[in-house]
Amino acid sequence: MGKMIDKILDSDQTNNKELIEILNRWGTLGFLDGLESIKRANVANAFEIAAKALIIERDLTDRYREIETISFPILRRIFQTIETELEINAIETNVINILNKLVVNYTNYLTSNKDIEDLLKSANIDVEANFCAVFSENYKLEEIIK
Repeated sequence: MGKMIDKILDSDQTNNKELIEILNRWGTLGFLDGLESIKRANVANAFEIAAKALIIERDLTDRYREIETISFPILRRIFQTIETELEINAIETNVINILNKLVVNYTNYLTSNKDIEDLLKSANIDVEANFCAVFSENYKLEEIIK
Protein backbone atom coordinates (compact mmCIF):
# COMPACT_ATOMS: atom_id res chain seq x y z
CA MET A 1 0.00 0.00 0.00
CA GLY A 2 3.05 2.33 0.28
CA LYS A 3 2.89 3.43 -3.36
CA MET A 4 -0.81 4.20 -3.04
CA ILE A 5 -0.25 6.39 0.03
CA ASP A 6 2.64 8.20 -1.67
CA LYS A 7 0.45 8.87 -4.72
CA ILE A 8 -2.32 10.24 -2.50
CA LEU A 9 0.04 12.50 -0.57
CA ASP A 10 1.40 13.90 -3.84
CA SER A 11 -2.07 14.63 -5.26
CA ASP A 12 -4.19 17.76 -4.92
CA GLN A 13 -6.93 16.10 -2.83
CA THR A 14 -7.95 18.09 0.21
CA ASN A 15 -8.98 15.04 2.20
CA ASN A 16 -5.78 13.01 1.77
CA LYS A 17 -5.52 12.16 5.44
CA GLU A 18 -9.13 11.02 5.58
CA LEU A 19 -8.70 8.88 2.45
CA ILE A 20 -5.59 7.25 3.91
CA GLU A 21 -7.53 6.45 7.09
CA ILE A 22 -10.37 4.97 5.05
CA LEU A 23 -7.94 2.90 2.95
CA ASN A 24 -6.19 1.65 6.06
CA ARG A 25 -9.47 0.82 7.85
CA TRP A 26 -10.89 -1.29 5.02
CA GLY A 27 -7.50 -2.61 3.93
CA THR A 28 -6.75 -3.91 7.42
CA LEU A 29 -9.97 -5.95 7.26
CA GLY A 30 -8.78 -7.49 3.99
CA PHE A 31 -11.71 -6.05 2.04
CA LEU A 32 -9.40 -4.33 -0.47
CA ASP A 33 -7.06 -7.25 -1.14
CA GLY A 34 -6.15 -7.69 -4.79
CA LEU A 35 -7.36 -4.27 -5.91
CA GLU A 36 -5.22 -1.74 -7.78
CA SER A 37 -4.89 1.83 -6.49
CA ILE A 38 -7.82 3.56 -8.24
CA LYS A 39 -10.16 0.61 -7.72
CA ARG A 40 -8.94 0.38 -4.11
CA ALA A 41 -9.90 4.02 -3.44
CA ASN A 42 -13.30 3.67 -5.15
CA VAL A 43 -14.18 0.50 -3.23
CA ALA A 44 -12.91 1.86 0.11
CA ASN A 45 -14.95 5.05 -0.28
CA ALA A 46 -18.02 3.02 -1.28
CA PHE A 47 -17.61 0.83 1.81
CA GLU A 48 -17.19 3.83 4.08
CA ILE A 49 -20.31 5.53 2.73
CA ALA A 50 -22.33 2.31 2.91
CA ALA A 51 -21.24 1.61 6.48
CA LYS A 52 -22.35 5.06 7.59
CA ALA A 53 -25.67 4.75 5.72
CA LEU A 54 -26.37 1.31 7.19
CA ILE A 55 -25.61 2.51 10.72
CA ILE A 56 -27.75 5.64 10.39
CA GLU A 57 -30.65 3.68 8.87
CA ARG A 58 -30.42 1.03 11.59
CA ASP A 59 -30.87 3.74 14.20
CA LEU A 60 -33.86 5.25 12.37
CA THR A 61 -35.61 2.31 10.69
CA ASP A 62 -35.14 -1.34 9.85
CA ARG A 63 -35.15 -0.60 6.12
CA TYR A 64 -31.63 -1.85 5.39
CA ARG A 65 -31.54 -4.68 7.95
CA GLU A 66 -32.12 -7.46 5.39
CA ILE A 67 -29.31 -6.28 3.11
CA GLU A 68 -26.56 -5.64 5.67
CA THR A 69 -24.76 -8.92 4.98
CA ILE A 70 -24.96 -8.70 1.19
CA SER A 71 -24.20 -5.01 0.69
CA PHE A 72 -20.41 -5.11 0.90
CA PRO A 73 -19.82 -8.03 -1.47
CA ILE A 74 -22.13 -6.42 -4.00
CA LEU A 75 -20.50 -3.00 -3.66
CA ARG A 76 -17.06 -4.53 -4.14
CA ARG A 77 -18.15 -6.45 -7.24
CA ILE A 78 -19.66 -3.33 -8.78
CA PHE A 79 -17.04 -0.72 -7.84
CA GLN A 80 -14.03 -2.91 -8.64
CA THR A 81 -15.04 -2.79 -12.30
CA ILE A 82 -14.61 0.99 -12.50
CA GLU A 83 -11.27 1.90 -14.08
CA THR A 84 -11.37 5.64 -13.38
CA GLU A 85 -11.25 7.53 -10.11
CA LEU A 86 -14.73 8.62 -9.11
CA GLU A 87 -15.65 11.83 -7.33
CA ILE A 88 -16.88 11.22 -3.80
CA ASN A 89 -20.31 12.68 -4.67
CA ALA A 90 -20.71 10.18 -7.52
CA ILE A 91 -19.73 7.32 -5.21
CA GLU A 92 -22.15 8.49 -2.52
CA THR A 93 -25.06 8.91 -4.92
CA ASN A 94 -24.50 5.49 -6.43
CA VAL A 95 -23.97 3.70 -3.10
CA ILE A 96 -27.29 5.02 -1.81
CA ASN A 97 -28.92 4.11 -5.13
CA ILE A 98 -27.50 0.58 -4.91
CA LEU A 99 -28.61 0.16 -1.28
CA ASN A 100 -32.13 1.31 -2.13
CA LYS A 101 -32.31 -1.02 -5.13
CA LEU A 102 -31.02 -3.86 -2.98
CA VAL A 103 -33.81 -3.35 -0.45
CA VAL A 104 -36.47 -3.58 -3.14
CA ASN A 105 -34.87 -6.31 -5.24
CA TYR A 106 -33.83 -8.56 -2.36
CA THR A 107 -37.24 -8.36 -0.72
CA ASN A 108 -38.93 -9.11 -4.07
CA TYR A 109 -36.45 -11.91 -4.73
CA LEU A 110 -37.18 -13.60 -1.41
CA THR A 111 -40.96 -13.25 -1.63
CA SER A 112 -41.40 -14.16 -5.31
CA ASN A 113 -38.85 -16.98 -5.43
CA LYS A 114 -39.74 -18.98 -2.33
CA ASP A 115 -39.86 -22.23 -4.32
CA ILE A 116 -36.53 -21.48 -5.98
CA GLU A 117 -35.02 -20.56 -2.60
CA ASP A 118 -36.10 -23.90 -1.12
CA LEU A 119 -34.68 -25.73 -4.15
CA LEU A 120 -31.34 -23.86 -3.90
CA LYS A 121 -31.09 -24.57 -0.18
CA SER A 122 -31.78 -28.27 -0.73
CA ALA A 123 -28.96 -28.31 -3.31
CA ASN A 124 -26.62 -26.59 -0.80
CA ILE A 125 -26.48 -23.41 -2.89
CA ASP A 126 -26.11 -20.22 -0.89
CA VAL A 127 -29.16 -18.12 -1.71
CA GLU A 128 -27.52 -14.84 -0.65
CA ALA A 129 -24.39 -15.54 -2.69
CA ASN A 130 -26.52 -16.40 -5.69
CA PHE A 131 -28.49 -13.16 -5.34
CA CYS A 132 -25.26 -11.12 -4.93
CA ALA A 133 -23.80 -12.55 -8.12
CA VAL A 134 -26.95 -11.99 -10.16
CA PHE A 135 -27.53 -8.46 -8.84
CA SER A 136 -23.91 -7.39 -9.37
CA GLU A 137 -23.72 -8.81 -12.88
CA ASN A 138 -26.96 -7.15 -13.92
CA TYR A 139 -26.37 -3.75 -12.35
CA LYS A 140 -25.98 -1.20 -15.12
CA LEU A 141 -22.50 0.28 -15.03
CA GLU A 142 -23.72 3.41 -16.82
CA GLU A 143 -25.69 4.23 -13.69
CA ILE A 144 -22.55 4.28 -11.61
CA ILE A 145 -20.55 6.61 -13.83
CA LYS A 146 -23.21 9.35 -14.02
